[in-house]
Amino acid sequence: GWVSPGRCVRFWLTDLRLRHGFARRPSRAPVAPAVAPSATRPRPHACARARLLLAGAAYWGTWHAAHAETTMEWHVAFDSIRDALAPHLACAAVAAGPDGPMVVDVGCGSSTWGVEMLKDLDGGRLLLLDAVPSLIDGLRARHAGDARVRCEVADCRRLEDVGLGPGVAAVVLDKGTLDALQQPEDLQAMLRGMAQLLQRPSGIFVSVSFCTAGRVLLLRRAASELGLQLALRVVPATSLAGEVRLVALMAESFGASAIQGWGNEDALTRQRLDKMLFGSPVREERFVRFENVTLPGNVVEVEQEQLSARLGLNEDATGHVVWPITYSFCAHLCANPDLVRGRRVIELGAGTGLAGFVAAGLGAKEVVLTDLSSTLPLLRSNVGRNSSICDGRVRVAELKWGAELEPDMEGCDVVIGCDIVYQHDEDTSVCLVDTMRRLAGDNGICLIAYEFRDGMLADMEFFDRVNQHFDVEVVSLGLYGFGVNEGDDDPRLLYVYRPHASARGTGA
Repeated sequence: GWVSPGRCVRFWLTDLRLRHGFARRPSRAPVAPAVAPSATRPRPHACARARLLLAGAAYWGTWHAAHAETTMEWHVAFDSIRDALAPHLACAAVAAGPDGPMVVDVGCGSSTWGVEMLKDLDGGRLLLLDAVPSLIDGLRARHAGDARVRCEVADCRRLEDVGLGPGVAAVVLDKGTLDALQQPEDLQAMLRGMAQLLQRPSGIFVSVSFCTAGRVLLLRRAASELGLQLALRVVPATSLAGEVRLVALMAESFGASAIQGWGNEDALTRQRLDKMLFGSPVREERFVRFENVTLPGNVVEVEQEQLSARLGLNEDATGHVVWPITYSFCAHLCANPDLVRGRRVIELGAGTGLAGFVAAGLGAKEVVLTDLSSTLPLLRSNVGRNSSICDGRVRVAELKWGAELEPDMEGCDVVIGCDIVYQHDEDTSVCLVDTMRRLAGDNGICLIAYEFRDGMLADMEFFDRVNQHFDVEVVSLGLYGFGVNEGDDDPRLLYVYRPHASARGTGA
């Protein structure tokens, strides 16, 4: 009978474990890492996103004129998260001045969020800002009888032009305005302006946007640069079944009671963000970080090649970005530092060098980052970026698998490689195994992090050949998360290869 592709992969995975060793969970509890980045963008509703990304004031002027009596929530209706926001609004209101709490709705459109918030803020005031004059005229007419509401034409990138002083807002609100900005400098200007308006310490910035890796990383960077705390929640989109949106809160300080149940306490948020950030490389990001308390300074940051730099080029950029399994492997090293501490380490297909830098940070005696010549400039740049961790113990070398080794490379203690086995032809597999044999010598070990993907039957060539020369132990990397949920089939494995006992000392 027919068997689904998913079942085929599971059968094959089981067969590989039987043939190449049984996967085990790491025996030591890992130190929980906090990392930024790698991600897959969930596809938002194409029409809605196109309107937000491509629209300018002229477009919106026409749209609002045609929908003058319409209220439009692009992302999430306020009532759907009212209860979750209530403690935060209460904290912000308590700290407001004698004039009462002010809500500033930036890029308000025809949304009712600001008006709904007023219902929960006794003595509150609302300032509605938008770049479309005709919309603001309509809002002024709609709220003419309400002294609490003021409407002004404003550019979200130049909020200082509104005439508000710093620290006047208990709540600053954005619902899709960040989505409509494309240039980094525009995004930064808007976020700086909104942060300037916030009361300190308890004023809150509430942002509702498409749920993408780029948005999460932008907000994380902004929060760090602006000295604000960040909490995230993923919520179902109001009008589009099956889609989700990102609600972000920023404040100088969250009350302990207010933050309960928000962000990572929510299962949907935790699972969605983990899958999104670590499902595949975040190619839009120039810099990525791995954070762990066992590392000097708690962090390694490397530069990778952004997608925009590859546009129009036919060259393979696979090795110029950080792949998700690298985070899992780095977490395993941090949980088991004796694998590399005091040892000579060589990384194959180093790419950005992230795994090698983590090995250096954990006390490796020497680390050699190897790759093809086209990748060496990026590696050298990252050595300079992590000079305090490298401390003169990390160097870069060109190495083509199967080629002659530098004299001091042979017989190293540990060979590492992350995601370097992927649909190689027979010659490449032969060369890789040969290089592993010569580098490991009689007593070294090879740590090869491998991720199962569709169409992996071609990798059997490598596994069959490497088994002829090495004993193998297989360790699951699924425990560390990074896009792998507990209970999933283990798609990420660490193959620990040691030279066959019969070959040691024989040169075979």
